[in-house]
Amino acid sequence: MSNTEQQQTDLCLKTLEIKSGSSWIDIEKQYRALVQIWHPDRYSGEDNTYAQDRFIEINSAFNKLRDDYRKTGKTPLSSVAKPIPNKSASGSHVLTGAQFSSNSTSTVANRNHILKVAALFVGLTLLVTLFWVLDKQLAENNRERALILKTTDSSATNSTKINTSHTNDAAANKFKLTSAENSE
Repeated sequence: MSNTEQQQTDLCLKTLEIKSGSSWIDIEKQYRALVQIWHPDRYSGEDNTYAQDRFIEINSAFNKLRDDYRKTGKTPLSSVAKPIPNKSASGSHVLTGAQFSSNSTSTVANRNHILKVAALFVGLTLLVTLFWVLDKQLAENNRERALILKTTDSSATNSTKINTSHTNDAAANKFKLTSAENSE
């Protein structure tokens, strides 16, 4: 790294108020904190143009440090490049290029979260299937009841007609008998 590049890096670190020996994660945290403070829409001071200029400086400094970090794979303060890890065991953050291994606690937490979501999905699927089967059986039972009621109603109507005609015949016969007795 040439002197001018080192001076630019030092200026960026000074702009971001980074302490020596900071990791890339610390640099990102400091950048986010400064952006929150100096964002022109959130700045509570009277001079909004100063906040806007400071915000632009912070963004420029972070972008330069991030570009250098992506190219070299090392933090601006360290002189030894980080080894490129095996892709199957680890990876890197898409935007920042920060390296992580599969043994990290965040990856384990992500796996646990994925397992919980999968178990919830399976449980929900079983519950929906159970309701679907019960609804299907209930619909079948309702069809059978309707068929039984229909056949019962039609046979009851027929028996009512038969009983009615039978009672009408009995009443007519009784009338005939009483009429015949009266006429004698």
